[in-house]
Amino acid sequence: MIKIYGFRPFALVLFCSLLFCLSTSDSQASQRSKISYQYPVRSAKNVFPNTGIGIRGTNQLNTRDLTNSVIRVIGSKSGVVAGSIKLADDKLTVIFTPKSEFQLGEKVTVEVGGSLPETSFDFTIAAVLPKLSDIKLPEEEADFARAPFLQIPMADTPAPPTFTIHSSNAPAEGYIFLSTNRAAPNTDTYIVAVDNGGTIQWKQYGLTQQPNFTPHKDGRYSYLRQNAVAAEAKFIILDSNFHEIGEVKATDGNTT
Repeated sequence: MIKIYGFRPFALVLFCSLLFCLSTSDSQASQRSKISYQYPVRSAKNVFPNTGIGIRGTNQLNTRDLTNSVIRVIGSKSGVVAGSIKLADDKLTVIFTPKSEFQLGEKVTVEVGGSLPETSFDFTIAAVLPKLSDIKLPEEEADFARAPFLQIPMADTPAPPTFTIHSSNAPAEGYIFLSTNRAAPNTDTYIVAVDNGGTIQWKQYGLTQQPNFTPHKDGRYSYLRQNAVAAEAKFIILDSNFHEIGEVKATDGNTT
């Protein structure tokens, strides 16, 4: 009897401890970081040889976590690629910068783990580099090539619009230029360049409306950047790669 009564409380404690461990494990699993953005995207083609690699999770990190962050990069021609790892200002994004450029035409495999969400993906470097004047960056390249990558919309930014193509009859090549529009007080907006497949090839988020997103015959683009002060509105000029290169603003007290 003594053995029986002595065993039952122990068994109850052991059972409760097991339930607690399982509950804690389930809770930790539910809070495990997930990938909210990666660069380049899975199976991306024609990526530039000087590309970096970005992984953004849903849980914040600190610099100490970088020692336990695993980003293993292997090129089909370069072999294991050495590089540096940096934590972005948003505390969510980890950026891997290779010490040397990838080789043209090679397939790159990326394995991620440690403090980062576990995943693996690959992308392919362009076999031939186009002339700068002919470059039309895919979505993942445009995001990363913009100066700097850290300024792209973060996790608390509304998601960009999505597009569904219901029919397509051999449209001409090029982009459709759009801006979202919300009534006050939520006047934030996206401007986007969308291809014929409904894929956003470039996007920018702003806290106020950014109308007149327009392509020009010389390959450049422009849009009107506004804020709460009307007199500070100005047209922003982008080059053919969507990099900001200038601005135009009315003078002598006039509003742009």
